[in-house]
Amino acid sequence: MGEHDLTARELAERIVATLADEGVDWQRSNADGFILGSPDVRVVGVAVTFEPTLEILQQAAAKGHNLVISHEAATWYGFDRLGLLREDAVTRAKVDFVGDNGMAVWRIHDHLHRMQPEPVFTELMITLGFGPFLGPDSSAAQIKIPERSLGDLAREMSASLQTTNITVVGDPGMRVQTIGIGAHTLPTALPALRASDVVILGETAEYDTFEYVRDANALGTPKGVIRISHERLEEWGVAAFARWLQPLVPALPVEWVPNGDPFVVPGRDASTMSR
Repeated sequence: MGEHDLTARELAERIVATLADEGVDWQRSNADGFILGSPDVRVVGVAVTFEPTLEILQQAAAKGHNLVISHEAATWYGFDRLGLLREDAVTRAKVDFVGDNGMAVWRIHDHLHRMQPEPVFTELMITLGFGPFLGPDSSAAQIKIPERSLGDLAREMSASLQTTNITVVGDPGMRVQTIGIGAHTLPTALPALRASDVVILGETAEYDTFEYVRDANALGTPKGVIRISHERLEEWGVAAFARWLQPLVPALPVEWVPNGDPFVVPGRDASTMSR
């Protein structure tokens, strides 16, 4: 079978089989799989992206990419269950755009995080310039870097990630040497918070993790949090997945289409933001 005879379903099956060969067996998931369009479209080009926003779908269609592989949901609400959004005008426009343009959207969330080395953590560290400090035993809960202040680390991250969306909890002058990665809620951030001086978060609730860190500092346990956008945390791992995918379909164009920083901070220079 030629590459241009591949359906979206067949390409997805090729990804699943290759992941299994690498030790990542496909498991039942409420997130991963086809979420928009028809799996039976013949693939002529692949766009790999963090989140399939309408803007990304339009860019993909304009470039002739009719399969979009995304890390996050197409309809914003967690597991892509349309439910109450089924008759929503914004949802309808997105669904119709995919159908009208003969496209399909396939999501890989859970299984991307199961790849080894885990691409989101690894590529974020490389993007921040901490790749030389990664080792075979490196953990998202702790990586040791040259000591600096919490404030300096936040400023360096702002430049490296091309974002003005940096929120810091903790004393900017505190010295930090170990950093970890957390996510979502306090229970998922706790291992990194306990193991490291400062934790980088890309999506978390202010009401639990932020307040926990404030209380830890009040008790004399210095801790820091640097929060960036969800997209700035995970985009780099998505780019790595696009590089992993290309050899599986050498005759097809595979392109990473970055979402760019989703927020603008009023009163600050946004000229370096990747849109």
